[in-house]
Amino acid sequence: MINQKYLNYVVLVLILIGALLIFRTNDKESWKKVAQTLGDKEFHGIVLKKYIDSENHNDPIAILTSKQKINLWNFYDNVEVGDSLSKPKGTLIMEVYRNGKIQKLDFNIEFEKRIQRTSR
Repeated sequence: MINQKYLNYVVLVLILIGALLIFRTNDKESWKKVAQTLGDKEFHGIVLKKYIDSENHNDPIAILTSKQKINLWNFYDNVEVGDSLSKPKGTLIMEVYRNGKIQKLDFNIEFEKRIQRTSR
């Protein structure tokens, strides 16, 4: 007869392997969904405040005059209070207007990096 302790160990290992495979697959798909969701959103406004949201995975956030709360991802250091931000629906390009100059930040590059990291 099979030892119960051994059987519990085998079941635990199989569950952990299954969970790892599920989460690894879901990570890639999750990032694709996040990118699509952001692409479907539109925002325009002047940055009133920016901060790191310690209650939500330390996400870098900007609050706009339009009352929208924007996740800046890795572009936190590229955006300052007083900048105008614009991201039309259907694109992952955010334009930052400051002192008469426009800087284009591409969220797609950020999401592609994250998708590739989860594919390894």
